[in-house]
Amino acid sequence: MERPAFLQNYKNPCWYSDEAGQRELRCLPYYHILGVSKSGTIDLSARIRAHEDVLGCGQRLCKNMYYWSNGRYGDGTPTDFYRFYRWEDIPQNAGLTEPVVVTPHLMKHVYKDPKFIIIFRNPTDRLYSDYIFLNQGDSPQSFHKHVLQAIQIEEECMRNNTMRRCLYSLDVSKQLPTRIFIGYYSVYMKEWLNVFRRENFLILRTEDYNHDMKGTLRKVYDYLKLNYNEEFLTSVVNIPHMHVTENKKKAGPMLKETRLLLDKLYRPYLEELAVLLQDKRFLWLT
Repeated sequence: MERPAFLQNYKNPCWYSDEAGQRELRCLPYYHILGVSKSGTIDLSARIRAHEDVLGCGQRLCKNMYYWSNGRYGDGTPTDFYRFYRWEDIPQNAGLTEPVVVTPHLMKHVYKDPKFIIIFRNPTDRLYSDYIFLNQGDSPQSFHKHVLQAIQIEEECMRNNTMRRCLYSLDVSKQLPTRIFIGYYSVYMKEWLNVFRRENFLILRTEDYNHDMKGTLRKVYDYLKLNYNEEFLTSVVNIPHMHVTENKKKAGPMLKETRLLLDKLYRPYLEELAVLLQDKRFLWLT
């Protein structure tokens, strides 16, 4: 498709389209929360949409549109960052063993200068929260067993395939008892930075958001060029926290041996991420 001719007097990428003889205004989201799942994206999205200049949709979970990751084969869809499963359906990838075109390339064709927000969480903690959320009632012991199984499945795939081929495979993902692949942050981050400039991303950490929500929201509002004062910021911070995984409280903490195993597994990818972002906070050393 041809890139739309965007109107200059809108913050959003907007254009007029002629459909069935009628001229209609079309707009793309002003910003995207790309990810990642179980890192606070619902809560962050709600506090952004609390601003009077941000148009909401009246539903708490309406941020998850799943267009780029699912529906096409803002948005605040936390799977956009990593879910490239349908890459074989993209014509430019026909007959290839791994993709040359993935979601960032498609978005680049449509967006001239997008605003992406990514909030990362310690991948070990993220995986446990994700597992308990998706498998209600499971225990730290079952989590440990399923982590071992997931690692074995991935290792078997990577013996004969590249890591990209395995991580972007829908068939492999369906075999995994945990979504362990989401935590290889640097693999996906490289895909996005190969297409977009670093300036197109505001990258946050869940731990900083929880510790200093007001300071983090200042960064977000400034990045989105939204006007605010301290009174408004305080009122947004006081909004009750959204989408807490209650089952995690019932399950209790993960086993120490599981944490050591996952920390070791994710370490090389966190080291690579810290280099990519030029920020040692993404090592999660403390």
